[in-house]
Amino acid sequence: MYFPGGAGSAIASDASGNTYILAGSYSGSDLPAASCVPCLLKFNAAGALQYAANIGARAYDAAAGPDGSAYVVASRSQTGDVFVMKVDGSGSVARSTNIPALTIDLSDHQYPSIAVTAGGAVVVAGAAVSDHWHQALPTVDQGDKDAAVVTVDAAGTVTTTMLIGGSGLDAALDVAVDAAGNIYVAGFTQSDDFPVTAQAAHTAAGSCRPVAYYFECEDAFVAEIDARGHVVFATRYGGSYTDRAVAVRADRGGGVYVAGNTSSRDFPVVRAAQASPSCPPNTAAGCARTFVMRFDRSGSSVAFATYLGGTAAASLSGLSVDPAGNAYVVGLNNGNDFPVRRAPQPDNAIIPMLTTEDGGRTWAAGASLRANVVNDIAWSIEARPIVFASTDTGLFASTDYGRTWTERRALATRHVGAIAVDPTTPAIVYASVPTEGIYDMHPGRAGDLLKSLDGGQSWTPIHSGLSETARGRVASIALARSRPGTMYIVADGRVYASDDGGSNWRGGTDGASALAVDPTNASRVYATASPLVKVSTDGARSWRTLASAGPRAKGSSVGRIVVNPLRPTELWVGLDTGVAKSRDAGETWEGFSSAGDDGSPYDVAVDPITGDAYAAKRTISRLNGSGSTSSSFEARSAYIDLVSAYGGKVLAGTVSSYSGFVTAFDADGAMMWSTHLGGTGSTTATAVSAETGTIYVTGGTAAAIWPLAQAGPRPAGAGFLARYVIPR
Repeated sequence: MYFPGGAGSAIASDASGNTYILAGSYSGSDLPAASCVPCLLKFNAAGALQYAANIGARAYDAAAGPDGSAYVVASRSQTGDVFVMKVDGSGSVARSTNIPALTIDLSDHQYPSIAVTAGGAVVVAGAAVSDHWHQALPTVDQGDKDAAVVTVDAAGTVTTTMLIGGSGLDAALDVAVDAAGNIYVAGFTQSDDFPVTAQAAHTAAGSCRPVAYYFECEDAFVAEIDARGHVVFATRYGGSYTDRAVAVRADRGGGVYVAGNTSSRDFPVVRAAQASPSCPPNTAAGCARTFVMRFDRSGSSVAFATYLGGTAAASLSGLSVDPAGNAYVVGLNNGNDFPVRRAPQPDNAIIPMLTTEDGGRTWAAGASLRANVVNDIAWSIEARPIVFASTDTGLFASTDYGRTWTERRALATRHVGAIAVDPTTPAIVYASVPTEGIYDMHPGRAGDLLKSLDGGQSWTPIHSGLSETARGRVASIALARSRPGTMYIVADGRVYASDDGGSNWRGGTDGASALAVDPTNASRVYATASPLVKVSTDGARSWRTLASAGPRAKGSSVGRIVVNPLRPTELWVGLDTGVAKSRDAGETWEGFSSAGDDGSPYDVAVDPITGDAYAAKRTISRLNGSGSTSSSFEARSAYIDLVSAYGGKVLAGTVSSYSGFVTAFDADGAMMWSTHLGGTGSTTATAVSAETGTIYVTGGTAAAIWPLAQAGPRPAGAGFLARYVIPR
């Protein structure tokens, strides 16, 4: 079911079958005065909303109490002033307790978490700066911020405050309690001297070394504190890059589950369901994946530790354990090859490319286009054209206007960027592959500009005159129809030209982001350079700004520029506020639009057969001669950010989206069940609550179509509550 307002960020269940969801907002009309920001929502076992309690402050986590009450940890500022709010069974605030010294770091996702014991005591974990709190373990030097644990008794009085940390930054990101009142804390440490107990599974810092100011060395940590406040165990765990534990739960058998996120390719796996992170080669330094593991009750032995994810980035956010000791994790995944098992939704419902042949009345998904996002589209000019699509997983070709696709295996597993097809010799194809690596650190395979003479079956580098940096950063390729062999590229933000089909290059002094060539004059080149459009009439040797300032974008963002091959003086430019058209080769402009500004430029295309122009930004518009919309059509299943057309057939590349996932492991680490969760727009699963045979998941979605039973129509900006019955 959907609920209007913000996404669900935390979930808890009580012994009576009620479910509590912490939501960013709620604006329903089914209860009197049911409007709040943020809110604690209570649903009964039948799924009926019982109350929407206003928190009135930034809220982070929620837990159910033993007496029908619920607890929320929140803060009055973005950096601190943390408090715990108790909400009674009717939705009224019973009391609030201030938690001193806890800090918040929204930019680094450092939020406090909460758990409630069977006796009604509240435990809050996070990070704190304090010279007066008890150090739970000896440390050489207390850092600027340490992991913090605070307990509040059933009457609302703070009873204990303790710190765990070394000389660097340490923070707790989740807390849990078991039936005996033992406390389990998990998070991350940047301290080489993080204090660990003698029998810890990992006692020393890993081989992590900081590679840039935005990449810190971090290991996950987990600690158990008994009901008397004594540390039972504390251990760190991780590989050579960033590892963070974001969730912890204890099972009834004494085991401790820990789940989180890792960019380490060498995360230490043990009896793993997935032994490697499945990272594509273009993330040579590290990759964003998740992990799930289980310690024994002493913290000295690892029952299992496994990666979880496909070839695209994934992020884990929630963990729950059912009474049988099975663990359930949720999060978001950007790709369509996330590992699934017995899945009610085996794919993520995101379609990278759609095609229509009837003006948008019906749409078809391109079959066999196994990619997460389409970067560029290029057509061969012939009676039965071939259309090429460059993607994050390689180059694909279609001979039926995008209905079915085949991979050009010579570029398999490469991220392919700009592409172009020779307008006079269709077998000649150009493609760029970017340099592989993370933020230019520890790069993998070098990028290059490539040329194929056989329709993309084999490739040869063409980079004489291009620096290694430039050849790995080609953003635009434009070919001259009137003079075969003349071509222009934007590489590393600069314009280069070749007069011999790419064998040799000149230029590199003038800046630009996209290019187009007059189809009747190979020396006349147009370039966008935000917020301007400029022209060269001598083969990119010199440039002139068009119409004094050219079409200026509201946010200084100018995208693709195209020339109508049937009317060569007609230009179209995509702006962040709409589109601009020139009828006189760029000397004057018209047809601006101010609708739909979100900072990114519209994509534009011209059908070379019909001369129709198209603009795409979430929806697609066919444009008339004045630049205003003559017709608009939308694929309800996706947001559009790339458009191309040929003979009335329109291809639409969709915005890269993500889906939620739900995965179950047994105590030995076997994957029992795993599914995508989401629809045709971005969806994330943020929290999960497990019972015997049934789990509840909450999150948020922008999907217009969602394969969720009894979901009903999605309100704008929706959270959701999903219930799964787990197959035996």
